[in-house]
Amino acid sequence: MRLLIAILLLSWTTPSFAQDDTIPALNAAGSAAMAEGRHREAADYFGRALQALEAQGGTGHATIIVIGDNLAMALFSAGLAADGAAAFAGLDARRDAMDAADPAGHARYLQDRAGAYRALNRNAEAWALLARLAALQRDRLENQREAAAETLALAAFLADAAGHYAQSAALYRELTELRSALHGETDARTLNARGNLGYALHAAGQNAEARQVLEGLLPLLPSGSDSEGVVLSNLASIARAQERHDDAEALYRRAVVFHEARGETLALADALNNLAVALYGQHRADEAVPLYRRALAIYEDVLAETHPTFVLTRINLAAALEDLGDAAEAEALYRSGLASQEAIYGPAHPALATTLGNLGLLRAKAGDTAEALTLLARATQLRRTYFPPGDASRAAAETVQARQMLESEGDTLEALNLSRAATDGLIDRSFAEAGSARSRELTRFARYFEVRLDALWAVAETGGRDENPI
Repeated sequence: MRLLIAILLLSWTTPSFAQDDTIPALNAAGSAAMAEGRHREAADYFGRALQALEAQGGTGHATIIVIGDNLAMALFSAGLAADGAAAFAGLDARRDAMDAADPAGHARYLQDRAGAYRALNRNAEAWALLARLAALQRDRLENQREAAAETLALAAFLADAAGHYAQSAALYRELTELRSALHGETDARTLNARGNLGYALHAAGQNAEARQVLEGLLPLLPSGSDSEGVVLSNLASIARAQERHDDAEALYRRAVVFHEARGETLALADALNNLAVALYGQHRADEAVPLYRRALAIYEDVLAETHPTFVLTRINLAAALEDLGDAAEAEALYRSGLASQEAIYGPAHPALATTLGNLGLLRAKAGDTAEALTLLARATQLRRTYFPPGDASRAAAETVQARQMLESEGDTLEALNLSRAATDGLIDRSFAEAGSARSRELTRFARYFEVRLDALWAVAETGGRDENPI
């Protein structure tokens, strides 16, 4: 099989090559260029070496794969992702042949290439290669099952880091089964794998199975195990997702008691914060506020002021205080939280949208229409940029902004366009996800916003004010 490398090398100006055009010299020149960050030049060297190898009738799978992969990595590093992907695709058949002929050599190749991807912070590609390596270690190589378990653990972790939660869960399931076969059900390594499986299933939205896994794990943990508090918190998070609010509260309270008894300050703060969020979600702001304050007192001692958890907890406290009527402290916390978020993420990150919207509504209640509209417009723009049309939070931001515009500036047409876009997006999503719990949630939102839209039309027709603000 010949590789059409020449096509890939026409994307840039070719630099002057080394005088020695032998394959080892070209490969060495490419490696030196990569080390110095001259990625496009490195790709030219590797491509020329691969062409020379093919022209000589070279059929050594290992040599062609190593140089071909060097080419692909150089292309990726140069920002030419499509060319890099094409180069990798051209090597697939040779990889399969190498696997059959030399599984140990192929294992070394997979390990080295996954390491190179990790160095480039390309976790999605790295975990896929590691998953293949684990299967090779487990099924084709002698005395490598323990190594396969370690590889599976890393692959699952990287898949989670890449946001591939379903794949991460599948890998943790394989790891749990392998650890259990190697060490038994109650070995610490097996229990850790099972805990990670439960977390990954929850992240993937498979909450029923996640609950089953973690509830089965609790009685297997040794008395006083460090993992108990984590498992309790994960079970509580699953209960919240399943709208089992009483169970969630009870589990979070158990986690608080657990970490408090062990003197684990940061873990205690996280548990207090989680309990406060759960209570606030049940409209129990009066109970949430003292918990938020306790968590913040701990965070102040152990976290930097710009740590995302510290910042988010201050913003959550602001929302609870606003519900209790303490607008002054709420505004101060919103403003400090927003400043910290801008310092952490920049001015155009989706993490800012909720804070902008909340502060905008607070300023509207205070009668500062100009600042309110500015803040709400920023929130809406972020929602539009980063969230799909049927996202409920985006629809809420658009409709709130519409009402503010209608009441303060009389911009009826733009207000109605915003509200219609919000409603239509929710209806489209509810049809797309028909029959699911998410569909029922979206339908409730859509009906709510349709009512609000009717109210906006009524206001527009009468020229009056909306007497039932959102």
